[in-house]
Amino acid sequence: MVLFILTYALFATAIIANKLALGFVTPLFLVTVRMLGGGLFLAWYEQLSFTTLWRYKKPLVLIALCTTLLNSLFKAYALTMIPAGAASLMAATDPFITALMAAIMFGEPITTSKTVGILVAAGGLVLLTVSQSAPGYPSFIALGVTLMGIAIGRYGWLIAQRLLKDNELSPGQLNSGMMLIAGSLAFPFAYTTHSPVSYQPLLVGALLMTTFIGNGIAYPLYATLLKNHPATLVSLGGFLIPTFVILFTALASGTTPAFTTLVAAVLIASGLTIFTKPPLLMIRIPFVQRRP
Repeated sequence: MVLFILTYALFATAIIANKLALGFVTPLFLVTVRMLGGGLFLAWYEQLSFTTLWRYKKPLVLIALCTTLLNSLFKAYALTMIPAGAASLMAATDPFITALMAAIMFGEPITTSKTVGILVAAGGLVLLTVSQSAPGYPSFIALGVTLMGIAIGRYGWLIAQRLLKDNELSPGQLNSGMMLIAGSLAFPFAYTTHSPVSYQPLLVGALLMTTFIGNGIAYPLYATLLKNHPATLVSLGGFLIPTFVILFTALASGTTPAFTTLVAAVLIASGLTIFTKPPLLMIRIPFVQRRP
């Protein structure tokens, strides 16, 4: 549980840094800097060779496309049609989608403990979102686009989990390769579309923070969680991120976090705890065969 809390707290810190950086640069420019910077740092730290990168080029390209580029494009398009609060509420479907995809792809059982844990944690996310903003009413197109983005991103992370569990790559190597590929794909578009940037101290600090804390530390920790825990539990832990963002923002501004924020945090933590309890009932997808 400590590793879960640390990982998602670092992600929340990186999100705050992203928000600061986006006051100066475009999202595409930010993604390029984060991915290339984080990828190069991890390649140096993990001593990732070009031979290893080339050997796993196909799964790494697929993971980079699904988890970084396509996922982000679908979510960005959905945000043009619905409020951010509604998008956050629909993010509560991520663990359910993950549980179904993990059952189909890997034969992971769907248990009562998992289902109850997901529902309790999702209730915390709903409470958090509703208390922060009006969720709005998403259209069927926006709903479909959002769910597609979640499914594509989660498919990429499940492929990554397979590589990690088979000890094909270390968490740092996987993230390094994924980031270098994603950053390289985004670079031509960022270079041709970005406007001149004034590198003020706040921007430089935000870029360094999101690159090294988010991409350099949080992403490898996230991959470590994927290697050692079920994908559904890891996706469920993502509900902690908005909680930490709100708490950190309140602390930075000197205000007291709302009571609903604390209740939401308790519900999310409770859901994670229930998820890990022994199952009372286990359901398997009948037509799925486990991977040897």
